[in-house]
Parts: sequence; structure tokens; C-alpha cells
Amino acid sequence: MRTKSQEPRANQRREPASLSAANHAPFRGNTGAVTPKTALRHSALCVVHCVLWFVFWLALAGCTRNGGDIGPWFGTWAIDSVTVDGQELTLDPLGRGSAYYLQFQRSVVCLRYTDELHDGGESYGTWTEAEDAAGHRMLLVTFDCNNYDIHLMPLYNTFFITSATGRNVVLQDTQDEGRQVVYYLTKQ
Repeated sequence: MRTKSQEPRANQRREPASLSAANHAPFRGNTGAVTPKTALRHSALCVVHCVLWFVFWLALAGCTRNGGDIGPWFGTWAIDSVTVDGQELTLDPLGRGSAYYLQFQRSVVCLRYTDELHDGGESYGTWTEAEDAAGHRMLLVTFDCNNYDIHLMPLYNTFFITSATGRNVVLQDTQDEGRQVVYYLTKQ
């Protein structure tokens, strides 16, 4: 029997039927309490969700190099050989596995030297591809400084692209002294 204080009043708000505990009873195992097993399952799903979102955004961000246009110069180019006035320049005089690379990204270029211990140095600068009045393709490269003085390239370079076939490029430069320098590059 209800007492007068337990009876609902006309102006008293009642709990909606959808929120009452009796309506939750048909759901299997729903007691209203969170068990450790349920919490662990929920945490694992949250971790998987976060990892999937991270991978999605990482993949999306990885496709925006160079303003979305990766272009033919993007990446690392090994300098296979250099000739000066027709004579090949020895890039590794001691035969220790030294190597030179040009690395392009956006408008930044890096001239990198590595030795057999993967030590070496690097010079940074800017680059752009252009055409002269006669329609010859050129690569303009300007280095900020030559940190380790490798004597491979001067600070200001105007290379004429004499050959560009797939992964191989030949660049020719006429330096101030009138020397013809030809660089043979291979895309890595």
C-alpha cells in the first residue's frame, strides 16, 4: 500500500518508460554495472579505432609532397660519374665506397656526400627547372654554402638537361673557366 507521500502527484514529473530499469531487462547481461571484461573490450576497440584513424591521416598527409605534384625530380639521385672536358673525374679516389647524391624536395636541393662509414656532409640550396630562349631545358641549382668543400659543384649552377630517359639524367654545365662538366645521375 502506498502512502500519500509515495503516490505520484499530478504536477510531479515521472521518469519516462524508456529509462526505467524494467525496460533494460530484456538485454542480455545488462545489469547497469560495467564489468572489467566490458571495459577491456571497449578500450581495445578505442585503440584500434585510433590506430586506424592515425594510419588514414598519415597516408593522406604522405601524398601532399611538392604541393601534391611529386614530379620527375623528387627523391634521391646518385651521381654516378662526372666528366670534366671529356675526362672522367674520380669520385672515390681511395676506393672506399664513397658516394655523392642530389636529393630534391619541393624547391630544396641537398648535395650529400657519404663515405664507407656512412659519414660525410651535405650542402643545401634551392633549385628550379626552366627553359632558355632556345627552348633548352635547364636545371638551376644554387647552394647556400659548401660546408665541406667537396669540389664537385660550385655554388651557382646552370645545368642543361642533355638527356633524360626514365631513371637516368645527364646534366651539362659550362663553368666560368670555360670547362665543360657533365654529371651522370641515376634515380635511386
